[in-house]
Amino acid sequence: MGDGSIASVTETTEYNIRSCEARQETPGTFHFLDAQTLGLPIPAPVKVLMGDVNGNGMQDLIYNHLSASSNQTVVAFSNGDGTFTMGTPTSHSATPPYSWSQYEVRTGDFNDDGQVDLVWNRVDGTNTSFIALSNGDGTFEEMPETKTGGTGWSSLYRFEVGNVNGMNGDDLIWNRHFDINRTYVGLSNGDGTFGVDNIIATGGNNNDHGSSSGWSIDNHRFAVGDINGNGRDDLIWYRHKQTGHHVWVSRATGTQPGSMFAPLYRFARDGGNWSNYEEPLLGNITGNAGVDLVWVVPTRATPRVHKDLSTGSAQLLTAADFQDLNNIAEGADDYVLRLLDVNGDGRKDLLMNRMGTVNRSIIGLGRSNGNFDFTRVSQDHPANDQWGQFDVLVGDINGDSREDVVYVNADATNTVYVGIARSSAQ
Repeated sequence: MGDGSIASVTETTEYNIRSCEARQETPGTFHFLDAQTLGLPIPAPVKVLMGDVNGNGMQDLIYNHLSASSNQTVVAFSNGDGTFTMGTPTSHSATPPYSWSQYEVRTGDFNDDGQVDLVWNRVDGTNTSFIALSNGDGTFEEMPETKTGGTGWSSLYRFEVGNVNGMNGDDLIWNRHFDINRTYVGLSNGDGTFGVDNIIATGGNNNDHGSSSGWSIDNHRFAVGDINGNGRDDLIWYRHKQTGHHVWVSRATGTQPGSMFAPLYRFARDGGNWSNYEEPLLGNITGNAGVDLVWVVPTRATPRVHKDLSTGSAQLLTAADFQDLNNIAEGADDYVLRLLDVNGDGRKDLLMNRMGTVNRSIIGLGRSNGNFDFTRVSQDHPANDQWGQFDVLVGDINGDSREDVVYVNADATNTVYVGIARSSAQ
């Protein structure tokens, strides 16, 4: 001080300490973005598919319009931030002898370059396919028409895409399960062609799976998936909307179209009424072996989930305990069901998404024991829209290894809502 004295200073060390907990602004699995109005530069109606068209690790939206004389496609490319940029429309130059509207479109990687391609197939009297290989920019290289030999092709055949020999990209698969169960395969040459000179010979190249199971297109459904985790897609059939529970698998084991598949493996459960269960979802929910089958009956007052788990052994499937979703999900008839990996752990999770007057998403996380963990809170989408008019697609649209949800109403306005899967969620 000015008089030479020393000032006495007292410093307090008392503080009010509060514990802070980081919380998300809106709890739940998804971060919902505002609506995007992309417009639709091709005529409606369209089929909306999802696939990585340019090979950058992010899923894009593919719109395809088929009419009597027109086949038009346009791609909305993912920008990596949950938004999309609409590309330039393309029209297929072919004029098939039958209306384009009689063809059905599928996605697949037919030249094994990591970019999703398109195939259109028609089976009725004849069996013809058109392949379009992605150029990565929203345009497609048209391949020569693929034809099958033989006769007897009819609408009883179901068409699917899958890689049954584990090489050269995806193959073309046709199955008829009516009186007999018969499968034909067009093996990919790895360049967008199939068979020899794009002709798939059918004589003697079919696999017959027997007639003892009373095969019927009304009572049975057909799917493909890698049931034992060996990198090759197998054939799967299941009874649909029936009292019993039966699944059949024919493993892809051979190398030639006429001897490609092993004899049928049958998996059954005793009793029970399965007539109210939705179509099973196929995906690896445990992280073990291959794809599992998930059966959900959402219309019960207490929804129930059953699982047929892949074992990777000679006994291909085993039954897991069922789950009754008490106080988690309400019984309703407007659920859309999807499998997706929302946390990037390599296991598929169950999305139960109400799409009526409300858009409500309920997530069950896949666990290694085959159960779903439903401890995450459900979410109501903040937007008020006509949700019953939207398609629900799932895939990783921003390249972070977590799969997101995309809602698309593909009318002339083409409204798109995106839910980005969060790195952590409550």
